[in-house]
This record gives sequence, structure tokens and C-alpha cells, in this order.
Amino acid sequence: MKTAAMIAMSILAGSAARAGENHEMEGPEVVICGQWKSDMNTYRAQRMAARMFADIGVTIQFLFNPRTCPAGAIQIRLTGDTPDDLLPGALAYAQPYEGVHIQVFYDRIRARVPAPGVPSLLAHVLVHEITHILQGVSRHSASGLMKAHWDGRDYTEMGRKPLEFTDEDIRLIRQALDARVAQPLEPRNTEMAKITAQ
Repeated sequence: MKTAAMIAMSILAGSAARAGENHEMEGPEVVICGQWKSDMNTYRAQRMAARMFADIGVTIQFLFNPRTCPAGAIQIRLTGDTPDDLLPGALAYAQPYEGVHIQVFYDRIRARVPAPGVPSLLAHVLVHEITHILQGVSRHSASGLMKAHWDGRDYTEMGRKPLEFTDEDIRLIRQALDARVAQPLEPRNTEMAKITAQ
């Protein structure tokens, strides 16, 4: 089965399951399969990431048991020993045209900010990369959450409140989710999109 079609099925399956449980739907549900051992930082980050998406009407469900992870769900892997020569300066990368895989360099995130800021930065990186997958394109915004390079001002802002999606970010997410459900597309290539910090 095509990858995009499997993702669409995961979105629909999540929506149907929630509807079957008599939950009021806030928006499409996206299933994320995390390949990491949760600690307090990752737990807080995934809760924050889910709230950031909920604010724009998208429900994110994180699963960590491979047996319960549906085919086509977005796969996120955290690593703690990133080679120095692998995308130097990048905190993560996504494969938006392939539509499934995200790699997060957790060791670089922990080195980037003081310990209390790790959950917030990790949440922003997760949301940024998930957005690349959801939009299905390698693009960045001039400001906010989907900026290509976060600077000192962005890191300070993250400590106070989450960076925001631009209206264009939200439009592209909704348009892509609608398209995946209505007419899944063949993945085009495996070009990577990354977020770097300066």
C-alpha cells in the first residue's frame, strides 16, 4: 500500500476510533509513533506539542508500543549520539515527500539550551518536523514556528509561550490533511527538511 494512503488511513482510523468512543471531534487526528524511551523531558515535550497542534484544530496521538502503531503512522526517532558530520547544526530532519520519517537529534537539543528549557525546545522541534510531514513540502516561514533558523529571540520566546504557526502554515496543514484523506498521493522523493539553530 502506498505510504501516503497508509497515513490517510491512520488519520481516518484515529478519527473513527475517537468518534466511536463518543468523543467530540476537534479536528483530524494524526498518529505519531515515538521510538524513544520516555523521560520527564520527552513526556512534557509531547504534551506541549499536542497542545500546540490542538490550538490549530489538529489532534496528535503519540504511541510508543510498536504493536499498537498503525501502518502509515508518522515515525519519530530520537538519537542521543549524533555524529558531528551529520547535518551539522541541525536539531532534526524530516522527509516530507516520503511522508513518514523524522529523526530528532536529542543530544544536540539538550546541548542547545539549559536543562529547564529542554522540554520546550524539544516540543518545538517535534512540531516543526511533524508540520513538514503534514504539509508534505520542504518549506519554511519567515517567522514563528516554521522559521528555518531560530535565533536567540526565538529561544527566549519559547521559554514564555510557544512560537506560533503563521496563517499560511495552518492553511497548508489543513489543505494537506484534506488531500491525504480525499485523494492520497504517491510520495515523490526523500528530500529532507531540517531546522537549524544559530
